[in-house]
Amino acid sequence: MSRLESIGLGGRDTTLRHQLVRNLVLLTLLTAGAVALVFLIGSYRAVEELSEQAIDQAVERADAELDRFFVPVSTQLEVLADWGTGGELSLAEDDVEAMNARLMPVLRRLNQVTSVLYADAEGREYLLLEQGGGWVNRLVDRKARGEVVRWVRRDADGKVVERWEEKSDYETRKRPWYIGAMSAGKRQVHWTEPYTFFTTKDPGITASTRFEAPDGGAQVVALDVMLSDVSAFSTGIRPTERGYVAVLAGDETVMGLPARGRYEAEEAIRADVLKSTSELGLWELQEALKTWREDGSGQGLVEVRAAGERYWAGFRSVALGQRELTIATMVPRSDFTGVIERQRNVTLGLTLLALGLAVLVGVRTSRSYRRRFEQVIDAAQRLGQYTLETKIGEGGMGTVYRARHAMLQRPTAVKLLKGELYDRESVRRFEREVQLTCKLTHPNTITIFDYGRTTEGVFYYAMELLDGVTLLELINYCGPFDEGRTIFLLRQVCGALAEAHEAGLIHRDIKPGNIVVGDRGGLGDFVKVLDFGLVKDIHAPREVQLTGQDILQGSPGFMAPEVILGQGADDVRVDIFAMGAVAYVLLTGQNPYEDSSAVKVMLKQINEDPPRPSEVLGRVIDADLEDLVMQCLSRKAAERPATMRELAEALEACGASARWDAAQAKAWWERHGAKLVPAAKAVASESDDESGELAMQVTLEVEAPRESQKMARRSGADAPAEHV
Repeated sequence: MSRLESIGLGGRDTTLRHQLVRNLVLLTLLTAGAVALVFLIGSYRAVEELSEQAIDQAVERADAELDRFFVPVSTQLEVLADWGTGGELSLAEDDVEAMNARLMPVLRRLNQVTSVLYADAEGREYLLLEQGGGWVNRLVDRKARGEVVRWVRRDADGKVVERWEEKSDYETRKRPWYIGAMSAGKRQVHWTEPYTFFTTKDPGITASTRFEAPDGGAQVVALDVMLSDVSAFSTGIRPTERGYVAVLAGDETVMGLPARGRYEAEEAIRADVLKSTSELGLWELQEALKTWREDGSGQGLVEVRAAGERYWAGFRSVALGQRELTIATMVPRSDFTGVIERQRNVTLGLTLLALGLAVLVGVRTSRSYRRRFEQVIDAAQRLGQYTLETKIGEGGMGTVYRARHAMLQRPTAVKLLKGELYDRESVRRFEREVQLTCKLTHPNTITIFDYGRTTEGVFYYAMELLDGVTLLELINYCGPFDEGRTIFLLRQVCGALAEAHEAGLIHRDIKPGNIVVGDRGGLGDFVKVLDFGLVKDIHAPREVQLTGQDILQGSPGFMAPEVILGQGADDVRVDIFAMGAVAYVLLTGQNPYEDSSAVKVMLKQINEDPPRPSEVLGRVIDADLEDLVMQCLSRKAAERPATMRELAEALEACGASARWDAAQAKAWWERHGAKLVPAAKAVASESDDESGELAMQVTLEVEAPRESQKMARRSGADAPAEHV
């Protein structure tokens, strides 16, 4: 017997060891249980927060897409009403050709619009319908011809193919779009209930407005809108793997179909648009709508169970004139909880097996990795004194981020040289862009703040961050400009380029996408010239000219013919040619040269003169301005204005230069700026398209004309009938 046992401590020692082991096991189990419980509670809270975030993001995206879809229609109706009030629209049959020439560009520009209608209080109506790759006119005059309706079919170029007449009880003044516009206030946009177009069998909706004609009578103009295009974006929004977004009309029929895997063909979309939720088998959405209505149609999440599965649903009401649409988002709860439950089980099992050591190692490891990740993220987001926030653009040479200076706290745009371009020539080209742009101080030229290279070898430069849109986006929003506003914008660009030319710099890539316009310091239509990545210094020694001889620089349609032919690239008049092309786009809404490929466009530039803007618009414009634009677009450099200052003086001397001033520009931006430029949007000195060098040995492609895509999509119905 040992001494410990003899005094009674041996058993107590064993008991103490067992108690210590038992307490350690209990402590470990309690720790594991606590970890599992914390994980469980935190995970389900995370599921609800993630679901809410996914639903909010999907609703915001759908809301923005609806604005982009419907707002241009309302804006165009305002423009058409302005034309009608000013006497620029006519119901006389002798003026049908002029009306077609004026309104065909409107339908080409708005993909979602199929036809435009114009009527007066006496029952006269003019219809222009885009159909089967061509055009159809319907002319109604109840007073002069009674029930006889005249039809004219035209080809894609507007030439007459067929004329005929037929008797019909069609009465314009009994159509919902006409009645709605006449019952609404003057210049208020009225939207009909959604319905199916009789001619094309497309689901659609009609927007109309009433205005006062020059003779004092009431007249109505309307636009037919295809609703299948709403499904083109709603089917592409997936908040989660099996979640979806749907857009509902006021009677809860489905205008924008959800992403359900069966809507790849346009025929399937047409067949299901405007069906009810029950017809589409969306039982979970039907149940969520019912619960949402019963709860008072609030904005919070709704949780429902359908077909043995739980869903979270979010709803938002959106006004469309006097009507109300609803954006509905459905997310299966299992899209989040399934993953989290598997992670919970694995975590709990590992915690029980590894006991207390797993907890200790996990905590210490997580802390270590967290510090490392924070260091890596901080290093990746900081460039010298600048902290990168969000990516806002990408071009041929670099990527542009929204950033903030550490001390000044000033919003800035920072451009980084792309990682794959870190060869000697690309770095020299990047540095040269900064150095040449820094020479320019004109207020209409983008301002460079800083340039540097981080310790990791990242090349960057910082420049001013612009709130605005490109001229291309502005034209897409409001259509071609009048002569006065065109001159107002062009004179600012001339000022920026005049300074560059006098410093020996040629831009060589002037186009609507490289010119930003916005409201700056209370000045409306304030212009900034961007992207000096292709600038040429005509005073520099030949060895610093970095472009090979077999490389074309610029954008098809805006390059001067001599540049395409490899002659005269160091002449300032190549920028003057590009200015003429920009002016042409502003006046007509289309490029002076259009074709199916870049090569064909450039061949036209070499061999043909573009049609005059007045021919494209089908109306007379300021003769001085039109002659000046055609002079700038001359294929012979010697026939163009010699300098940018000479061009600016010629613009100022045009008779239409006084039609638009700073006060009108400010008023326009106060009215449209909030819709056109959301607060979060910023434009930096880098166009979205890669506008760099085009090698001659590679195939060059440009976007096919928009109208050809739209006509191909809508072909199929070739017999005109009642469409509205």
